[in-house]
Amino acid sequence: MKRLSIYFLAAAVLIAAGCENNIPDTGSVNNAPVSEVVLDESLQTGIEIQRGAVYSVPEHISYLPIDATNTAQYYTSSDESIASITPEGVLTGVNVGSCTITVRIGSAESEVMATFEVTVTEPDYIAIASLRFTNENPEYDIDGGTVDINSILYVGSADEVEYATENILYTSSDESVATIDENGIVTIHKLGQTTITASAEFSDVTPAVVTVRFFRMVEYARFPGDGDGNGDGVNDGVARTIMGSSSTEWDALPHSDGGWTICDFGALDDAGNKVDYSWNASIGQRNCYRYAMLDNRKIVDRGGAANNLPTATNGTAFCWGRPGGNQNNVENKGIYFVIDMQVSQVVNYFRTVHISGNGDDRGVAVTKVSHILATNDDPLSASASWTEIATDVTDFYTRSGEGTTESPYVYTMESAKAMFSNTDSYRYIKFVFDKQDHCYGFYANPGDATADRQGGTIQIAELYMGAKVYSE
Repeated sequence: MKRLSIYFLAAAVLIAAGCENNIPDTGSVNNAPVSEVVLDESLQTGIEIQRGAVYSVPEHISYLPIDATNTAQYYTSSDESIASITPEGVLTGVNVGSCTITVRIGSAESEVMATFEVTVTEPDYIAIASLRFTNENPEYDIDGGTVDINSILYVGSADEVEYATENILYTSSDESVATIDENGIVTIHKLGQTTITASAEFSDVTPAVVTVRFFRMVEYARFPGDGDGNGDGVNDGVARTIMGSSSTEWDALPHSDGGWTICDFGALDDAGNKVDYSWNASIGQRNCYRYAMLDNRKIVDRGGAANNLPTATNGTAFCWGRPGGNQNNVENKGIYFVIDMQVSQVVNYFRTVHISGNGDDRGVAVTKVSHILATNDDPLSASASWTEIATDVTDFYTRSGEGTTESPYVYTMESAKAMFSNTDSYRYIKFVFDKQDHCYGFYANPGDATADRQGGTIQIAELYMGAKVYSE
């Protein structure tokens, strides 16, 4: 090691001497071979690395003269079982012990060389044995702001009992989309995707790599001034104007504000043909009319004022009898309605607001949609081409609890978002409720699959639609 120090000092003297010592200026013609190998200070007294760790040698090596040709570096280890080194100069600690690394320049047999000592020690961490992501297609809502990528990262330990404690290094391929810190916390900057790589700091294991996408849930306004319907004081919007002063006018088509309309509605017979069918206007306190589920007017009091259209101070709900939901009323195949959004756009979720969270109203809630169809054709035309974009949509409106006297079921006003896969744009969306699917309410006796469901109508206070989008 002393000899290496002399080389380093000699190099400094030679550099200072310039051309007086036959060292050509940078850029001049020189065919001289390398005469000395120079180790930087980090190597002169030897290095210590932990077993399993890697160390890159080339950036710590220089040579004299500085403009020499044929400067290729060649590396050997005196004991590959202690420390190995690749042709590219990547040194790996293999086992505890010491050995000597030789660096030659010019050729593998060159007499122009330098050496340094390597001491390999036991790691002061528990090494990582493997890395992999448990979710191959992760995606996250941009509104969440940050994501802990460790939640989907499996880290195998070299110890059979203890967890690995070796550091993990994280990178993001597109930091304009998302960055990741040393703890694996992803900060989302915009919609899009980036590839996250997780590597062991020292151990030679295959890195874990996954492409992560970020999305935003976009809910469409159904009419000018629409809100989100949750009543939290944020984005509540305004109630939609109820046109006219009579039932004929209230049920007129289309609405004058240019917003969404229900352009078709009816029942289907067993052959699938349309049967004229109307909503149930007898439920007075619901103020039922054609646009009731598209007007941002939730039911205030399930037993409140009746028949006060067009003011509808108690809110409104779209209500109709249930040919298809009640086992005692299955004379028709089912019912459907078609919503005209006025513009063609992607829809891949819907959600509903129920008339109340009261257990007595459990039988009139929508709990399943048999089919969701879509088209850009005239929906009233017999030649309209419909595309099924979802089928058997369930689990968006559920109840919690055990359903006993001591612990009754708990019902909510709002459903969750009913997600389905669709990336195409359509103007008209058709919801179909088949009778055999029992799309409304909950069984009176959940343990009896053949039990009837309670409630003579199906009632929706509000219906919203939107999309999961991945780009701005």
